[in-house]
Amino acid sequence: MVRSQAAGHRSTAMPVAPLKDCAGCHKAVARDTMVNGRCPTCAAAQGKVEYRQRKETDPFHEKYQTPDWRRLSTGFRAQNPMCLVLDENGQQCRFPSEAVHHRIAAKDREDLFFDPKNLAAICDHHHGHTPGDPAGVKYAPARYFLSYLPGQNLAEPNYSIAPPPPRASKG
Repeated sequence: MVRSQAAGHRSTAMPVAPLKDCAGCHKAVARDTMVNGRCPTCAAAQGKVEYRQRKETDPFHEKYQTPDWRRLSTGFRAQNPMCLVLDENGQQCRFPSEAVHHRIAAKDREDLFFDPKNLAAICDHHHGHTPGDPAGVKYAPARYFLSYLPGQNLAEPNYSIAPPPPRASKG
């Protein structure tokens, strides 16, 4: 607190967040807005670079290049042309779907990679290139009709993240 010399009143000044240089653009940025040592703009750009470089870092990259995945993702987006993410009021996003997202990350449940119940068609803004669903995300029901899933509501899969089924031992 600072004492006013004229009237003897106390006034409070809001503390200023300490500044730190961004590792990308080297501008001074408030620490509480930084992501991994970068300003929000540079962090977003770095995330896109890392996403493009995943060919070398993502063990599932090859699965995304298979005809089965391309057919599944293309068909899923065709049947769900709008982003399926719901906002806090339950309203569906109004942007076109641009990606097919795995609700439970492939690294956590490889057996669900091609399971349409584990997919959500979403816009690039909502994708964020994160593995699996961030906490609290809700989706509108997806449409994906297969002979073994006639009209099933795919928005809420009835499985949870549990250990994958045991693999047969080679022996």
